This record gives sequence, structure tokens and C-alpha cells, in this order.
Amino acid sequence: MLVLANPHAGRGRAGAAARVGLHRLTELSCDVRLVAGGDGTAHACLPVLAGSGTALGLLPAGSGNDLGLALGLPLAAPAATDVIATGGVRLLDLGTAGDRLWATVACIALA
Repeated sequence: MLVLANPHAGRGRAGAAARVGLHRLTELSCDVRLVAGGDGTAHACLPVLAGSGTALGLLPAGSGNDLGLALGLPLAAPAATDVIATGGVRLLDLGTAGDRLWATVACIALA
């Protein structure tokens, strides 16, 4: 299992969430990339994981956590790892804007 943590997400909460994930998710039945961070961290993984058959295990540790909340994930790392370990895999529809993938919110700026 590969674990990615954004050290800047959620004012440093991602590092602690990743340590909890490593401790609690030592054996999973599928290929998972565990990501501890917020929406930016999760969205950065989408181009690599989309269509690959590899699951994204999300430990919400950012300041907004829109994707985690939309998926019904608990915000506490121990509870989120329980969901990842026992919740099964769900397919997620992704949107595209140009060559960028997004999962929850797409924004544009108009001048």
C-alpha cells in the first residue's frame, strides 16, 4: 500500500492521519493508494488513478474536505480507516475541464 500525505493539508493534520492509516490498514483485500490530505491532495491523484483499477483510500485531513464529506467519510482518521478497511470500493464519476479531472467542484474566474 502506498501512502501519500500532504504535509500542508489541514495545518499539518495529514501527517498524523497518515500514521494512523499505516498502523490500522496493514492488510487490505485490494490495491489501494492511501491519501491523507484535503481536496487538492485527492484531486492531484485523480489523473494517475482514474481508470487504473486502483482504489483511492481517502483520509480527510484538509481544511474543507469536500470530497470526503460528499462520500460520507468521517473526518476523524481512525473512523475513516475503518470505513476504508470495511466499506468496500465504490466507483466515482469524474468531471473533466480541458485535460483536468475533478470530483466535486469545478470553478472558473471571470474578469
